[in-house]
Amino acid sequence: MKRYPVILLLLLILLVSCQTGGNNSNTNQRESKSNETIFAADTEIDYYKNIPGGLNYNGYAFTVLTWDPAAEGWNPYIIIDEINGEVLNDAAFDRNMEIMQLLNVEISSLYRAYPTAICDQVVKDNAAGDCTYDIVLPWGGRSNMPNLILQNQLYDWRQVPYIDLEAAWYNQTANDAYTVNGKQYFCVSDLTYPLHATFSILFNKDLFVDYGLEFPYQPVYDGKWTFNAFNGYIKDFYSDVNGDGKVDSGDRFGMSCYLISLANMIFGWGEEPIKLNENGFTLNIYNDKISTIMDKLYGLANSQDVYYGDGMMVYEIFFRGDSLFVTYGSDPIMLRDIDFDFGYLPNPKFDESEQNYILEASGGWTGIPISRTADEVSRAGAIFEAISAASTKYVVDAFAQKYIENKVLRDEDSVNMFRIMRNGAYYQRARFFDTTDLLNSHLNYYVQILSSKNGSVNLASQYAKNADKLQTTLDGIYEMILEN
Repeated sequence: MKRYPVILLLLLILLVSCQTGGNNSNTNQRESKSNETIFAADTEIDYYKNIPGGLNYNGYAFTVLTWDPAAEGWNPYIIIDEINGEVLNDAAFDRNMEIMQLLNVEISSLYRAYPTAICDQVVKDNAAGDCTYDIVLPWGGRSNMPNLILQNQLYDWRQVPYIDLEAAWYNQTANDAYTVNGKQYFCVSDLTYPLHATFSILFNKDLFVDYGLEFPYQPVYDGKWTFNAFNGYIKDFYSDVNGDGKVDSGDRFGMSCYLISLANMIFGWGEEPIKLNENGFTLNIYNDKISTIMDKLYGLANSQDVYYGDGMMVYEIFFRGDSLFVTYGSDPIMLRDIDFDFGYLPNPKFDESEQNYILEASGGWTGIPISRTADEVSRAGAIFEAISAASTKYVVDAFAQKYIENKVLRDEDSVNMFRIMRNGAYYQRARFFDTTDLLNSHLNYYVQILSSKNGSVNLASQYAKNADKLQTTLDGIYEMILEN
């Protein structure tokens, strides 16, 4: 790597703000800085308090098994060769330089295709006792990550030397979700901060102006951005713009969406499908509130005002200007090229009784292969702890303020929405501990209901068909974790 002037490293340590509460007033959100949490610029923070002075790994190449961002997209900004003027790239470069000098290491990668090839590689290398990488970063929940737990392929983070999972650079909701019987096989740290995604809602501000609609920011500030308020904008918005007399992708819609993103709203409405108690995993997939939720979502998804489907058409309809809203969960870099003015919103609350806007987070999960020796795990722990802390120091600010707020979002209100969403983001268990493909990131349990014709699949039938299978699978995983 090229050396970068120290003075510029210091200039990159700025502030990133996280604003609390979805029900604060507009005035408090916009004008008062007292509610903002100063996050990354406190010079008194001892980022490397868990790293003994003089620790030296003699040029060791710390290696990450992950996907190639050049080939697959969504860059985790871990392996950086040189500065190039891009804010995230250069912040990650500065971070890496600091850790390379602190511990005398290099930082390298081993790329595999996603989603399953990365996890398959771990299983193969563990069996052969030939892991040449220190950590594995799979691609989101759409891989066979649960099998890495089920097959005892990963080291328990709570046994890794130098790791302090209570530190600010580890996501505490992920720690809570992924700890079972005191064991935690995946963690989420700020090393992967650019990957910590939530589903958001974009709206076409030009269409709002054309149709004489008020931007929805004020309802969010007032705590009144609910499903009913959201649905009120969408209802009766459909227009047969291509004039062929059919509802198809050439028309204009109130919303274009993936059914997965609609189903994902359930998590923000207090109904996490897999819970944990002292006896193991329990299901929360059928009750009166969930039944009401599914009725509302089914009515929305099956109106002519909503276009849903697979592939990129969902986004293309919005990007060409023919959808009032779109549910969005992809790489933020795609938003930089939208031709028209757009706004950014959290998923709505179910109703006004909910205090805050809560959104499920995904991405950035990291594990250590079980076949690594005790000395190798110790070394990986020291380097991972240091680079995670350095990511809080450099990358979090660069991502939140300089990239998202200055290069992706286009108005102050959208920036406030982003802060509200980051503050309310949390990780939940289903992506990890469901191996049936019903409650993991595909959410087929709910999607099959939403996509059924004339209500042929409903919540009661889904529960009757799948509950026993799901519970049996979860019981098996719990027993496996107890034994390992």
